[in-house]
Amino acid sequence: MPTTVDRDKQLIRERVWDLLDSAGAVHDGSAHGRIPNFKGSSQAAGRLATLSA
Repeated sequence: MPTTVDRDKQLIRERVWDLLDSAGAVHDGSAHGRIPNFKGSSQAAGRLATLSA
């Protein structure tokens, strides 16, 4: 049985997927239902690696 947290997390996922899709930020159609390969992902990973834990 899904909890409130599960439902809230799914709503956030869907919002982020909608934003990525509307911005044309993914390489292959739609971000929905997965972790997408988005444009600029290599640069984002590089920037993330410079942050302190």
